[in-house]
Amino acid sequence: MSEITASRKPPRSGFVLPVALGSKFFHRVLGAIVFIGSLAIYYSTTCPVVYYGDAGEFITAAWTGGVAHPPGYPIYIILLAIFLRLPLAWLAPKTEFFQLIAWQANFFSAVVSAVTVWLIYLILLRLLRSPLPALGGGFLAALSRTFWSQAGITEVYALNALFIAWMTLIGLLISEAAPGSKRRLILLRWGSLAYGLSLSNHHEAIFMFPLWLTMIIITLSAPRESRRLFAPGKAILDGLIFFAIGLLPYLYLPFAAASKPVLNWGDPSNLTNFIKVVTRAEYQEIKASITGDLITSFDVLIAFIKWSLLQYFPGMLIFAVFGFGMLVRKSPHRAVLNACAISIAAMSIAFIVYFGRIDRASLFFLEVYFIPWYLAIGGLIAYGMMSLLTLGRIYSSRPRPFIVLIIAVTLIFGAWLGRAQNQHVSDMSDNIVGYVYSHDVLLTLPDSPQKNILITGGDEIFLFWYWSCLLYTSDAADEEDSV
Repeated sequence: MSEITASRKPPRSGFVLPVALGSKFFHRVLGAIVFIGSLAIYYSTTCPVVYYGDAGEFITAAWTGGVAHPPGYPIYIILLAIFLRLPLAWLAPKTEFFQLIAWQANFFSAVVSAVTVWLIYLILLRLLRSPLPALGGGFLAALSRTFWSQAGITEVYALNALFIAWMTLIGLLISEAAPGSKRRLILLRWGSLAYGLSLSNHHEAIFMFPLWLTMIIITLSAPRESRRLFAPGKAILDGLIFFAIGLLPYLYLPFAAASKPVLNWGDPSNLTNFIKVVTRAEYQEIKASITGDLITSFDVLIAFIKWSLLQYFPGMLIFAVFGFGMLVRKSPHRAVLNACAISIAAMSIAFIVYFGRIDRASLFFLEVYFIPWYLAIGGLIAYGMMSLLTLGRIYSSRPRPFIVLIIAVTLIFGAWLGRAQNQHVSDMSDNIVGYVYSHDVLLTLPDSPQKNILITGGDEIFLFWYWSCLLYTSDAADEEDSV
């Protein structure tokens, strides 16, 4: 492996492992520790029953082959449907209140989040060039308040974070590959696929376009003599083709709707309805009709600042300031990191502006939209600490072992402090509010509840979709009774 010199020449490393201290085997062992450790934490804090919000709807759509609310979240529904059919009852925790299918859907987010933490570890390996601080930074991000809270419930934001982390890692890999090499072209294909899949999960990923564009530009930037390996037009075409492949999950929507499933939001079986669902046209109409106690973009901004400060133990945030400054000045991955910064900044600003006219009671729902920014703060903390204690010489010399150890221990200690601070909010293992509410309502109905009409408002209806579409089907009932 070659070293990164003081001239900040990008390294040419292996496909996944960066130029860093220690052997590849050591890197992989620490990566396994990050994944298994975070998964163990998420397993212990996973909600055991159906959660409030969209959970009941997503589970119903995945279990019955239905269509969820716009834009349908097809890749999430497809992956969740596969995961729900895995024989995981033996993993189920023994708790007083428990629903197997709901728990397994919630645990899907735990697995996805653990994979995301592993990707963050790989990203930090490339930025910090040292595995132990990358390990500490991975756990620090894993226990950030909002990201952790989504690791134990059925929601799309854990998968959204995974795709963004995957794109970021691929961008770093492209910047490290030799100019004009075929490896850059292969990585561009993977990055384009990841971008398409991310848009098949949540439209928030549209703001990652600057990162995707940067991948294309870096791939095309090569000495003239190296361009014989592939023509620029072919690279662009390959990127577009693999991006389109990533969007193919949207074909699930018309095929699922054509079978007339129990849950068929917007019935996207024809082109007109399909476009309305994918473009979220219904939400524009709803937002325009909102009245009452409305908030302004300034209210959202204040909440955004508050949420950002609550993600980690407060004393760790000072390092994020140093991390931002050093990242801009010294990183050999500057182009990719600048693209990520632009993407996340555009994402955050857009949400602050867009949600400036919603009712005040819905403000707390917006916290999850800023998860990419919260995770970026964790990365900046790790990078800032490494830069500060190595006097900014991450890329020009080998950090002293005792400095590396101090950084790793401090980050892990910061993660532990964050766990103590955030557990009461992020631990979903005893959150049975949705179960109790829906169960108690159903108990008030006469016999044969299938013959009753239940009228409810808001997202509470999703809880009853779960009960009616799952617990009253023989297969699901048998699985619930088996635990």
